[in-house]
Amino acid sequence: MRRSGEIEEDSRDHGVDTTDSAGAKVTKAGSGKRRLQQLIDSNPVMLFMKGTPEEPKCKFSKLAIDMLKEKKIKFGSFDVLVDNEVMEGIQKYSNWPVLPQLSMLDCGTAYTN
Repeated sequence: MRRSGEIEEDSRDHGVDTTDSAGAKVTKAGSGKRRLQQLIDSNPVMLFMKGTPEEPKCKFSKLAIDMLKEKKIKFGSFDVLVDNEVMEGIQKYSNWPVLPQLSMLDCGTAYTN
């Protein structure tokens, strides 16, 4: 996997913004399935949520953020409200219609729920 700075250079004007648990912006390029896979792969723990960690837009997203922070788990996040394609894609990918969804990579395999 490339470091986020390299990805930003490659896709500065064509990307999707995500943030890591420290609040740093990570930009990912691509479209459709490829973009969703890049988002999932961008962090070992990736939260697809409504809003941002600083401003969650639903109580379940806030609960997910609070639990991750309480356990001191480093994570990335993506606000699905800014990109309907990603929202629909993660719901289809996981076969689960409810948000937020947490994706965790384990030995290169993604588990979402």
